[in-house]
Amino acid sequence: MQTVQVPKIGVEDGVVVIQQWAKPNGALVHKDEVLAMLETDKVTVDLPSPGDGILEVVEFEGSQVRMTDVIALLHDPNETMNPAPPSNARPYRASPAVKRLAASLGVSLADLAESGPRKARITRKDVLEATEGLTAKTVSSIVPASPLARRLAQQWGIDLQTVSGQGPGHAVLAEDVRRASALRQPSPDDNRPHSNDGGRLIHSQVPLTPIRQAIARNMKTSLAETAQMTLMGWFDVYPLWNLFQSIAKDREYLGIKASWTAIFVRALGVALSADPTLNSAIVEQDWILWESIHVGVAVATERGLVVPVIRDANRKTLMDIHREVVLMANKARENRLGAEDMHGATFTLSNFGSFGGEWGTPILNRGESGLLGIGGLEKVPVVDAMDQIVIGYRMPYSLTVDHQIVDGAAAGSFVNTLKKIIERPVRLL
Repeated sequence: MQTVQVPKIGVEDGVVVIQQWAKPNGALVHKDEVLAMLETDKVTVDLPSPGDGILEVVEFEGSQVRMTDVIALLHDPNETMNPAPPSNARPYRASPAVKRLAASLGVSLADLAESGPRKARITRKDVLEATEGLTAKTVSSIVPASPLARRLAQQWGIDLQTVSGQGPGHAVLAEDVRRASALRQPSPDDNRPHSNDGGRLIHSQVPLTPIRQAIARNMKTSLAETAQMTLMGWFDVYPLWNLFQSIAKDREYLGIKASWTAIFVRALGVALSADPTLNSAIVEQDWILWESIHVGVAVATERGLVVPVIRDANRKTLMDIHREVVLMANKARENRLGAEDMHGATFTLSNFGSFGGEWGTPILNRGESGLLGIGGLEKVPVVDAMDQIVIGYRMPYSLTVDHQIVDGAAAGSFVNTLKKIIERPVRLL
């Protein structure tokens, strides 16, 4: 028998949610076949089978587990899924579901007396009655169900006892609750909006997804752990506009689409090489300046904001960064980012101009001391060196820094370094 464990996938708090089992309980599976989809605070990853065997699911869909936890077993096809107990233990018979319930409640099956048909096996009732605080009266009201199924049933007012479970041991899964909700006949009250305390009407109520929970938790932690300060201003991007247009005109030859995000990733790589103060972090009681320059790029997806990382932005060509930004953005929107794509950033770029924004107060990612937000491109009249009014192009910026280690002068110095690079874009090539 082999165990199926949650792999080490670089999650900060170690919490992983079983999003979906790709194989049903009792299925014959082969090595490297996808068994389940696991969701972390940032990505969804496929869990491959470690070998061949008959699958016995231990943890339900929606369950929160941690790295290295056992969530399934693989049995030899020539063996039963319920092996006999050791010879020195009192013999007993119980279904896989009863064994899992006993294990979760800390009940030793060897200490229980059988009460099933003809007293031939230990039942779920025996296990529950052996647990402190549970009686025969409460047994009938307990239905095996995944955590997500219980949350949905509570929010939608569905009695789990009325739901037919399709999970292991007839446990109710989230999909069973959704199916029951769709089939439920509406009552007259269902058409009336419900109000909570204060008379506010509720439009909808759904549980936060794991990625949204992680975003909320990380944002609050970031604000609690750092002293964040945001500088705002304008970049004169007329020279960059000419570079952007050149790339756009040669799109077919270069095989890429011109991207302001890619141009600024490269500009940040050059700027952080010249002025590395913001390429740093506080680690315990030390201030660490990173040698590597890895720029995280904020990407909005249907699941929430994710930040894939462009590594070594100071060493890669502008064209290479263009291709990598497109690749990462596509992977993010198609939910194909791996854990290795999401970790190790030393600075972050957020292009909220693509959504019509100008300025903001972007919140630092944990473990970083700088984040640059750029707004939308604007065509404006400007006075040139000859006092002539000409067409210019500018872009608003918002630079957030950790004031614990980055003083105002250092932040201003970095902005000036970045402006000089933008004004001479040949340094980006």
